[in-house]
Amino acid sequence: RHLRAAAPATDPARSASQPRNCTLSVASFPWSELWIDGRDSGQRTPVVHYAVACGPHTLGLRRPDLKLERSVAVILAPEHELKQHYELDSNYSE
Repeated sequence: RHLRAAAPATDPARSASQPRNCTLSVASFPWSELWIDGRDSGQRTPVVHYAVACGPHTLGLRRPDLKLERSVAVILAPEHELKQHYELDSNYSE
């Protein structure tokens, strides 16, 4: 019978790879679908207290029926909620 040594709970490589939860609240006019890092979150704005991993993300706000889309780079910090409001405008380009 072989015994495996458990990794110590304070292993820095292991703890660095585990994301800390941050929260995000996003509103837009008009309402839009919220995509995070190229993946559909399944949420429509307004989105309140949505849990995501801390760090940099790309938010996509999409209204395919109105041909509106906006992409925004954000950084979520631990113990802070990112609260943003975006205007989707057909004349907007980034």
